[in-house]
Amino acid sequence: MKTLHVSAGGRGERIAAYISSIRPFLPKHLLPIPTEGKTILGEIIFKAYTHFEEITVWSSKETYPWIALALENLMPVRVRVDAEMTGPLGPMVRVLLATRQRTFGCAGDFYCDFSWREFERFHDAHGLPISILVARSVSAPGGARFHLNKSNITKWERVEKTTKDDRINIGCYIIDPVPEVIAGLEVLKRHKEDPFFDVFVHKKMVAGYDPDTLGFNVNVAEVYEHLLHALT
Repeated sequence: MKTLHVSAGGRGERIAAYISSIRPFLPKHLLPIPTEGKTILGEIIFKAYTHFEEITVWSSKETYPWIALALENLMPVRVRVDAEMTGPLGPMVRVLLATRQRTFGCAGDFYCDFSWREFERFHDAHGLPISILVARSVSAPGGARFHLNKSNITKWERVEKTTKDDRINIGCYIIDPVPEVIAGLEVLKRHKEDPFFDVFVHKKMVAGYDPDTLGFNVNVAEVYEHLLHALT
């Protein structure tokens, strides 16, 4: 069964004050946007429906009641609690290590107009075991940018501010369980993004899929406002 693992457990500390001013206690993943999915998380699920047989949304204990209520009538979606709270990579990596099968995962707080079908075709074509979705975005404080040689990611770095010309990690992953990937993941104590990229970019095992559309990581208020402007 082809399953997408969506990580929606983050507390959204950098955007929490902004959310409190408009709708207190709302998880950032449920911020409204003017699309068919109605919310950021809803749009992620909407875009995934045609490519996956099942979608698992991983929440925290705090966000579970909100997210479970918002998604209760959607099939084939199930909501589970990520007790370890290891970020967007954590749930999918644990699943990959348990099943030893190709695994799909994404963060629950982004917007990008792309096709999972085309993303997987790209993954099948380039021959590397890991693919991530990268895209240009709006300038934003903090974040990571990726350098590509054709589709291969050659370098990544944390920066104080990204620019509109940088390709940033939108937060979508396809990972194949080849032996070197399994070995690398088993050594990482916690599956956070920084050590993940430190290990696998250095080994030239990561490709970047650029759908040639803007992507938005909605973790600060200004990015959310830019997104609303772009969609209206």
